[in-house]
Amino acid sequence: MHFTDRLVDLVDDGFDLCVGNGPLGQSAGLMSRAIAIERVLV
Repeated sequence: MHFTDRLVDLVDDGFDLCVGNGPLGQSAGLMSRAIAIERVLV
């Protein structure tokens, strides 16, 4: 497992899976799928 806050190239860095939080943005060639819904109560 690897944690970073830098922008990475998933293919060039050899990653098979990425778990992120937030919108995907304008990244070409990437797709996303929601795996959970987290509700926050304040």
